[in-house]
Formats: sequence, C-alpha cells, structure tokens
Amino acid sequence: MLRRAITTASCLVAACTVLSACSPSPASTPTTAAHAAASTRAAHTPSATAAPVPPGPFAVVVTNDGRTRTTYEVMLINDEAQIVAHVTAALPALQPNQTLRNLPLVSVSDTKVFYLNSNTAINSLSPAGTTATATQITDGASKEIGFAVDPANQMIAISEISEESDGTNDTGEGYIQDLSNGANKVSLWDNDGSYALRWPAGWDGTSLIDYISGMEEQCGGPGCGVSPSYHVVDPATGDASATVCQTPSSQPSYGTPNTTCTSANLDGLPTAAGTACDVTLDSFDPNGRYTGETESIVAVDWTGTSTTFTQFPTNEGYGNTELYNCFLSPDGSRMACTAGSNHALALLSSGGTITNTGHVYNSILGWIDATHLLVEVDSGDLGVLDPDTGVLTSVAVAQANEVSMAATLPGSL
Repeated sequence: MLRRAITTASCLVAACTVLSACSPSPASTPTTAAHAAASTRAAHTPSATAAPVPPGPFAVVVTNDGRTRTTYEVMLINDEAQIVAHVTAALPALQPNQTLRNLPLVSVSDTKVFYLNSNTAINSLSPAGTTATATQITDGASKEIGFAVDPANQMIAISEISEESDGTNDTGEGYIQDLSNGANKVSLWDNDGSYALRWPAGWDGTSLIDYISGMEEQCGGPGCGVSPSYHVVDPATGDASATVCQTPSSQPSYGTPNTTCTSANLDGLPTAAGTACDVTLDSFDPNGRYTGETESIVAVDWTGTSTTFTQFPTNEGYGNTELYNCFLSPDGSRMACTAGSNHALALLSSGGTITNTGHVYNSILGWIDATHLLVEVDSGDLGVLDPDTGVLTSVAVAQANEVSMAATLPGSL
C-alpha cells in the first residue's frame, strides 16, 4: 500500500496517466490597483459594546492549516467581511503512524459550529460567540477521530481510525450516536486496510455523507489509483445509496481498442447542491493507440446525478489548460474556478459559459452564499468578494496564507 498524507485531490499517476487534477496552485500575486481601490478593511477586533449578531450565512474558517503549531482558531465570517465569532482550540496530537493530516477539525449544524478541542473534547461555537462542551470521545486519546453533527444537533457520526506501520493492518470504525449522551449507538462500518481511511464529511438532511480516502486498486491493465470520493449513507443501516465523484474500479485495460479510461477527482468544497468533480477520459482508437484526453467539469449532487458544465480537450496528458480548482456554488448554478491561462478567477455557468474576470487571488477558499466568495488576498488578509461586480472587502487575519474554509453555516455539510 502506498503510504502518504492524503489530500482532497489525489493525483492518479498509473495507467490512466491523469495529471490534470495536479495542476499547480497559482503563484502568490498581488491584487491590482483597481482591485485595491474597491477594497475596504474590516477590523478583526469585535466592538466593545454589545451588538446584534449579524445574520448569516457565515464562512467557517480554520487557521493553522498546516498544523505546525499546538493551537488553531475557528472563525465565523459573514458576507460583509466581519468576524462575528471566533475561538481558539487545542490542536489534536498526532497518533503513532498517522499519515492522515486532512481529518476535519470542525463540523456544522444548522445553528452551530462544532470543533475538536485536543483529542477527546468536541465543543460548540454559536454565531453569538457562545461556546459549550458538546460531547467527549474518549477513544480520541488513542485513535484518529473524524466526526459530523447532524443539522438538528441531535446525532453525531464518528469514525475512529488506527493506522499501523503496515497499512494493510489499518482499521476504521464508523458509528452514530446521540450527541447529548452517547446513547442509541448504531454501527455503520468496520473496515480494514485502505478502506479504513473513511470518515463523516457532513449531513444532507437525514442522510450521512462520508468521505472515502484515496486507495490503490486494480482497474484493468497495470492498475490505476482510485481518488477520494463521497458516499451517501443511510444512518440507520450504513448502506450507501449513492457514490459521488468516484473513479470506476473496473475499467478496460489500458490500450484496449475503442475504449476510454476514466478518472474522477473531487474539486472544491461540498455544498448543499453537491460538489464539483473533474472527470478525465483517455481515449484509444480501433488499434488501441492513445488518441487524446478529454476533460469535463461536472457537478454531482447527493443522489449521484452528474451535470456537465463544460468539456474540453487537454494538452496530451500534460494537464488542464482551461480550468482547475473549481468550487460549486451552494445553489448549484455556477462554479468559481482558476483559469489555466492566467490563473485568474473564472466563473463557469451551468450552461457552459466561462467568464474570466482577470482578477488574480492567492487562492479561492469557497462560497459563503450564491453571490459571495471567500478568497485569500495576501498573507495578512482574506477577502469577501462579489464576483459579479469585483467588489472586494478585506478582513485582516494573521497568517491568512495558512487558513482554510471548512464549510458555511448554515447551508452546507
């Protein structure tokens, strides 16, 4: 088994020769003067006088993304670039043999953010800034923990993962129980090997969405890597009703005449509408000779239904020359992507229209709602962007280049 720190967009480098999902992130580029003129700065420090809590939705932001320090901060940022609530928590200590560094630290319900404080405590943060202890997971002292609280704050799905020096001996258990007291426990999965690296990603109504980490499987010919994907799970039985953006595990051998080799890679964050997915097809002629690569940017909802936004040929296996790093909007109507030509923000409509805005940001972090994006402006600032007008409102965040957006509150996984 290949031992590595898994990321949310694994590179498929075997028989399928898929490199498009590994397009490099754009270099840090200063904002333009016109951009700066449209920007305002929002103070990080909350007002000393009590004020009504601004309405959501909120971007849920996690600092110390590289997990290089002992603490991290959870922030709620609204569409006016105000930090309405924040809390500092203890980062969980790594377990022996742990390679997973992308286990989520937070989960959202309809009203609160839940965050892991050290290895065993799960606390909550409200938009009013109130914190409380939600539950304890005692096994977190010796196992890697993933969790997701349901929209109504009633149930919690938990995964407990033990990684070993020999990855074939990894184990992972998934279950749900009552959030308040741990009662009514229902086992969902009990896996080993590669399939042990699985954890809750959130809830779509009453359905649990779990994240399946990248695996290595045979899929015809010499084999190809299976990228991360989601499963939609019945919390009463553990049965999967749909798979989302999953590379087929059974495919023709590489070079089979008149066939295609398919690979799929997750893009961006999961939303209420589903997720963006990058699908690549390598085609072969009647003699089995490679004839080219076609890439599709698709949206996949939580029934597993795919909608193609755009399709284009790529540069003979050398990567995506048009769009990469796409984020599906919460209403499913469009995506925010990075243009391959100039690394600027590009808007992709469900009808296939691509609008290159010409504005370059260090990174796109995610949609706050259907009309506002959170972006990294520079190492000391995030920004709330109206992508239709280009108006950017900045908010000062220390080490902004080390933050990630985990979700929105409410309205996403």
